[in-house]
Amino acid sequence: VVDADALVPVSPSGAESFTECGLKWFLEKSGGTDGDSSAQLLGSVIHEFARIKVDEPNVTDEQLLAKLDEAWPLIDDSEGWISRTGLKRAKMMLTRFADYHRATDRTVVGAEMNFTITVGRALIKGNVDRIEVDSDGKHYIIDFKTGKNEISGPKAAENLQLACYQLGVMLDGFEKKLQSREVLGSELVYLA
Repeated sequence: VVDADALVPVSPSGAESFTECGLKWFLEKSGGTDGDSSAQLLGSVIHEFARIKVDEPNVTDEQLLAKLDEAWPLIDDSEGWISRTGLKRAKMMLTRFADYHRATDRTVVGAEMNFTITVGRALIKGNVDRIEVDSDGKHYIIDFKTGKNEISGPKAAENLQLACYQLGVMLDGFEKKLQSREVLGSELVYLA
């Protein structure tokens, strides 16, 4: 018997992928994935380094680049020019992140922050790459992207993943409580 009132678990990235291709979403939700590719592992590493930079502000860019060099054989087991090209690309992404981190004029509230909210029958659980706050106390959501495909401005404005993150702020769903429920906006930051 199916409970018609049961909450349906939804991830912010799942909401976005469902609108792109419902069949792909269903297959991935049912366990049909390709496993961890080098690109997925690299994305996870770059996100982890972005978290470290926030949680450990004394870590230098050079230290993160050295950690990337050290971890590279675990990320990409290819050899020769293919591996060197991949490492060069990874270092470029890490450098772009470091440039973004230095350039922002907002205060970083946290990185890799968990939230849970309920909207209708949807139980939305997710993890935000980064939340910043401006001088007026309004929150700004950052989602770092390490893939090669960028989406256009109008598509980004309709991005369901970013909308879920903003709802997380407005509905006070974060485990680490934020200073307000006000949202300034959100942004996809492409590092590749």
